[in-house]
Amino acid sequence: TNDTATNTISGTSMASPHAAGAAALIKSANPAFTPQQVRDAMVAAAVPNKITNPGTGSPNLLLQVGAGTPPTQDFSIAASPNSGTIAAGSSGTTSINVATTLGAGQNVNLSASGLPSGVTASFSPASGTTTFTSTLTLAVAAGTANATTPITITGAGVTGTKTTTFTLTTTGGGGGGQCNATNGTDVAIPDPGTAYSNIALTCNRNGSATATVEVHILHTYRGDLRIRLQAPDGTLYLLKNWSWFDSADNVHATYTVNLSGEAGAGTWRLRVDDVFSTDSGHIDSWTLNI
Repeated sequence: TNDTATNTISGTSMASPHAAGAAALIKSANPAFTPQQVRDAMVAAAVPNKITNPGTGSPNLLLQVGAGTPPTQDFSIAASPNSGTIAAGSSGTTSINVATTLGAGQNVNLSASGLPSGVTASFSPASGTTTFTSTLTLAVAAGTANATTPITITGAGVTGTKTTTFTLTTTGGGGGGQCNATNGTDVAIPDPGTAYSNIALTCNRNGSATATVEVHILHTYRGDLRIRLQAPDGTLYLLKNWSWFDSADNVHATYTVNLSGEAGAGTWRLRVDDVFSTDSGHIDSWTLNI
């Protein structure tokens, strides 16, 4: 009923949750243990013949949970930043900060695990006495597949291990094939009407979330034009809409498009609609990089 009240309760209704809690603590410290191993560990750690007037069938064992010597040293580990994007064929860095959180400093060795294929990791320095900062360099080989992967950074010290996670996104890679091309053939745009210009790719992966379409169109009163990218499956992606108010000539622009849901291989089309008459022009060139 208040912060200092105590009560003594006995019986299986109280013993069961305490036993379950002790089992949970052992399991959390030993995640690979089977139920039998958890049971055996509880029995082995318990002290026999400590219960007054045990009932029939009682194991008569007292398990002390939480006993032991409090730690005198500890440390923490963190990545800053904890995520980043690296293009295939290049590298990037992040800082791994290792700090003393209790007692004296201790030597900590750093390692990385969970690296995707084509990615290597190196630390400078690879170890040190807390507190210190290490630079983690991640090198992404050319052709590495586009992916987002959590990488585990482990610090192994005298008092145990600590981990932190760096989430790596690799882009511009692939699985082979041609993933970018240019069509420089002039295509007249009907006035009004629709013009198409094609690019065929053999890219053996999906497109990127940051694919680019560079467009060069020579046309008076460019507000007449609606420009879309057509994927091999027929899906249309709006690059530029028509406008009553854009009276400038020509289009020279690069558009970023999320094509991560599109297979790369196939024929891609630049579709240009001239929605009003009078002004005319042609597609000069365009470049697709997925």
